[in-house]
Amino acid sequence: MKNLAVAIREGLVLLDPVARNLEDVLSQVVVFLSGEQVVPEDKQDEVMRTLIERERLGSTAIGHGVAIPHAYVDGVERPVVVFVRLKRPIEIGATDKEPTRDLFVLVGPTGQVDAHLDTLASIARAMSDNDLRYDLGAAKSVEDVHRAFDGYMERIAPPKPGATEGVPDG
Repeated sequence: MKNLAVAIREGLVLLDPVARNLEDVLSQVVVFLSGEQVVPEDKQDEVMRTLIERERLGSTAIGHGVAIPHAYVDGVERPVVVFVRLKRPIEIGATDKEPTRDLFVLVGPTGQVDAHLDTLASIARAMSDNDLRYDLGAAKSVEDVHRAFDGYMERIAPPKPGATEGVPDG
């Protein structure tokens, strides 16, 4: 879960891009990552091709309007997550038939499979939270996205030792 919180704190967020299909979204994300100096310009095509090839193996839509396209690419220095909330949802084959509006695009270097899988699992767990999905849908800025994830992290944090929350006096 820590990987997800760190990734969102890095500010890699795209709010309300317009896309006709998943390829449009991924193209915008790859260009964004290149502009942020995360994906070298000479690796853009490889990253795009790898994301599309992964999607052809099976949709990365996990339901609730969420998808997690992901890829491992040589030459990418560190794992990165980009949160994308689309202006209008697109259909990409979710098992619950709900169009996808929220995407978490993961791109990481080969050789860091454990961290990559941990981040995928963390995203799936987080996006099963109705309050988080609502807050992300209502977000008007990157700061709102950060606040939504901060609120989620507070809700799932274990209670502090000695805390007696909700227990009446006497």
